[in-house]
Amino acid sequence: MLVFIYTRLSGGTMDEKKIIGFPRAMSYYTHYPFWYGFFNALGIEVVLSDKTTKETVSNGAALVVTETCLPIKIYVGNVLNLLNKGVNRIFVPSIQSIAPKIYNFSKIRGLPDLIRNIIKQ
Repeated sequence: MLVFIYTRLSGGTMDEKKIIGFPRAMSYYTHYPFWYGFFNALGIEVVLSDKTTKETVSNGAALVVTETCLPIKIYVGNVLNLLNKGVNRIFVPSIQSIAPKIYNFSKIRGLPDLIRNIIKQ
């Protein structure tokens, strides 16, 4: 599994509190307990995006092409929600496969690249 963490560039210091954002979308519903435990064991506080609303979907849809599927629009909207909360690091995993010879949809596998290219903050 390839992992990408979106980082908004800022003049942070080493004394800054370690916080990572986790969008409430897609893999959140199955993998969140694992990642929560993992990041907490590292001393990193996990911040969740707000629950998905129509506004979340609209904000995400505004940044992607019309043909993009609803789960991706929701994910993008949740990433924007975290950025608006002031979270500088957001966990965006690229889950390539969930079992041998079973591969995820290309937009899910390329989610880190999509987020990196459409969010210019």
